[in-house]
Amino acid sequence: MKRETIKLAVVLFLLVALLLAGWLMRGFLPAGFTAKPGPSYALVSIPALELPAPESASDRSYLGITGTGAFKTTAIDARVLIIEFFDFYCPHCQATAPRMNEVYQEIERRPDLRGLVKIIGIGVGDTPFEVSSFKEKFHVPFPLFADRERKITKGIVIPGTPMFFAVKKNGSGPHERFFLWTGGFENASLFLSGIVKGLRPD
Repeated sequence: MKRETIKLAVVLFLLVALLLAGWLMRGFLPAGFTAKPGPSYALVSIPALELPAPESASDRSYLGITGTGAFKTTAIDARVLIIEFFDFYCPHCQATAPRMNEVYQEIERRPDLRGLVKIIGIGVGDTPFEVSSFKEKFHVPFPLFADRERKITKGIVIPGTPMFFAVKKNGSGPHERFFLWTGGFENASLFLSGIVKGLRPD
């Protein structure tokens, strides 16, 4: 009887701990973030990110970057930048990778988006080798950057991966994030339509 009572007490403790953890997560998620996958259209100013120049000439050409030194995302030749935050070991990131490839392909097919909307990915906590392996395994067609020490994303709250921003370029100043998606997604067209929907005339 005593053993059964102890087991019941342990189960109740674990249930209470899980409920408390969920409540805390909801309470402390930053403005615009949601606990469930999906879009948010809250406008938020975010700083430009500093990135190393891609080794690939095709990646540099895609971004409109010249030179071999570090550059800021304000230098990317695009009106809108989609930023994917992923982790090599994240199963949801791996599952979403083919869908992001479809987003890229749809952008490149559409004359109203091609050259105006571009995509980059940042491997949060990943080494260059891990990011390179992710790119090769999932045939990612857009540039990916390793952020092993969280130097690139140090000013950004990332409650989990994958996470996606769409930001408007604002000259050399901060970006305006107008679209946020937390979690994976299954429909590339629906995801992209959410970004197009969030666009407003400058």
